[in-house]
Amino acid sequence: LLLALGPPPGEPRRDVASPPVRPLFTRRMTLLGVGVFLAAVGPVGAAVLVGVAARDELNVSGSAAGGLLLTGSVAALVLGPYWGSLLDRWGGRRSAVTASLAISALVAALAFGSSPLALAVIWGAAGAGIGLMVVVFQGLAAAAVPDNRGGALSSILAYRFAGHAVGPLVWLPVFAASPEWAFVGSGGLGVMAALAIGASTRLPPGGPP
Repeated sequence: LLLALGPPPGEPRRDVASPPVRPLFTRRMTLLGVGVFLAAVGPVGAAVLVGVAARDELNVSGSAAGGLLLTGSVAALVLGPYWGSLLDRWGGRRSAVTASLAISALVAALAFGSSPLALAVIWGAAGAGIGLMVVVFQGLAAAAVPDNRGGALSSILAYRFAGHAVGPLVWLPVFAASPEWAFVGSGGLGVMAALAIGASTRLPPGGPP
């Protein structure tokens, strides 16, 4: 907003046109954004619940809880190149639905993580699936708006980070009453995300707003 009101000095490049903004608000992008938001509120953002469960329910130290959470990040890091090739082979719809349902089941299964080791193993598997989900988000956004891929990726990130902000507000009160139901509910949003994302892939790129 500040740059729009007061752009920096200099002349624009004459041979470059501004990317179109209207395609960022099509039905396809809106459905995709809603799916990303639901996934971030739910299973993609479940790390907060895992850390609280490790500390408060399993009585591990703060540093140990951080190490436990690292299993998901490491799994996503190691498998990142493979997820890209899998997306190319499977396509956006199949990858999105498979990843959403897989992480939904794994996050719900965290309700049964009765030891730090069990929690770490389940979260490691969930983190690997979340890594695929993030790759899918980016691939679907770029495919939905081929003329403004940077804007599409920024738009999807906005939905995602909004979901990460809302998630703790939704699930921490539930966790205080029932940790099991917090994990199950968080995982359940992944199913709703799969429906929204799957529906978005059935619409053509650059469709009506």
